[in-house]
Amino acid sequence: MDEAKRLAEAAFAEQLVEDMRRNGQLFQLFKPLVRGDLVRHQDGGLYRFVGYARGTDETGLRMLYDHVWPFAPTDIPWDRPAVEWESRFTRITEQDLMKAMQQDRALAQEAVSAAKAARRAAAAAQALLPAEHESSQAQGYNTVVSVASGAGMSFPAAQQGEGQ
Repeated sequence: MDEAKRLAEAAFAEQLVEDMRRNGQLFQLFKPLVRGDLVRHQDGGLYRFVGYARGTDETGLRMLYDHVWPFAPTDIPWDRPAVEWESRFTRITEQDLMKAMQQDRALAQEAVSAAKAARRAAAAAQALLPAEHESSQAQGYNTVVSVASGAGMSFPAAQQGEGQ
């Protein structure tokens, strides 16, 4: 992409983001991206920014991006709400991409898939904890405590002789 076109896209992106901020459609957003910018997802996948979009449901700005590594690019880009972008993606350089591409693709794919599965499992477990805790407290159940075998759990002296 020539420099004049890149600068024009950057100016358009900045104006779009500013318009959406002014209209209350954005909470917070990073420095606007330009088509071709590279980013790393929190799970380790590398992506190329494709562009911005507005959803038909008026929920705000959407970010379009495509796989670069370790998964192959697709014909249809992925999209994500802009308000989620900054917490999940960080900018990288072409050098970062070249370094990542020196790894074994299959191993890199396994690592990204494992990170994604672990993140989703942790989120699901976290989502369940408050509901389980509240229902057990409401029903008068004890809180479950996990300890290693031989961790020295003991009853208060007054209870040690009871029931023996």
